[in-house]
Amino acid sequence: MLVHKTLNPDQDIRFHQAQIGGFSGRNIDKQYITPTLQELGLPAMAESGWLTRSLEQPKPYTLDYPGKIGNKSVKEAFLNLIDWVQKNPNKAELVLRILLGQVIQNTNSTKIEITKIENNARLNIRVIVDCLEEHFNFNYKTHGASKLPVLAFYAIYQILIEEVERYKLCTLKKLASHTASDLTSRSAGDIEVFDENNKLFEAVEIKQGKKIDI
Repeated sequence: MLVHKTLNPDQDIRFHQAQIGGFSGRNIDKQYITPTLQELGLPAMAESGWLTRSLEQPKPYTLDYPGKIGNKSVKEAFLNLIDWVQKNPNKAELVLRILLGQVIQNTNSTKIEITKIENNARLNIRVIVDCLEEHFNFNYKTHGASKLPVLAFYAIYQILIEEVERYKLCTLKKLASHTASDLTSRSAGDIEVFDENNKLFEAVEIKQGKKIDI
């Protein structure tokens, strides 16, 4: 919405849907914003933030917006920010820069440097499997642990692609954000391998502590 306000200062960005006399925020997000955030390696939805039910109601984002955004302080900050930018359109780009700067700062602060093992003489398959199992099942007291097995298998596939004849001329699709269902992200599984004709060759669905249903 801030990007759109920067490019179209006269647009009332509180009216985020064409059906309520505004613009299609969802289409802009899907076509431009989300792909750009993903390309920059910043937090992004699988397709569009407007798919969230609390944001997709056909009501303008005024201070009395009825959408049930779970965190009250987040809702107030969001609506007040949009209201302020709407009243100060010349500040839209500045606010956008500040928000992106904070996102980049927070993203960088959560990165962890992993020390590469120089001497792997003491490693064997059993030790590696035990380490992975402990890693997968450890309670890190935060969300995202279900992606740990996916990361491990993706690393394995990165090696398989290079060394196994079965995957000759194949490519490994970039790992998705793991925030949406396969149906929403239009993927066949958590890990996807494509052949030389860019057709799906193999897909892997990984569950941690859950059975895979049909």
